[in-house]
Amino acid sequence: NSMSYILLLITLASGSAHVKHVGTYSTMSNCFDAREQIVEQLGRPIVNYQAVCVLHTEDSVTVPHS
Repeated sequence: NSMSYILLLITLASGSAHVKHVGTYSTMSNCFDAREQIVEQLGRPIVNYQAVCVLHTEDSVTVPHS
């Protein structure tokens, strides 16, 4: 199974959430480095946004419906 880390940027504005795929990385360390650069650009404290590294495999995920 090929695995990678996907960096997602979640921003909140006007009552809605937006998710942007920032990049794909081969290691968690590389993903965290890129995440840190985003935090440096957008600033601290981390308010109204979050950047997360999500481990990704080629397997599909079933998302429960609310």
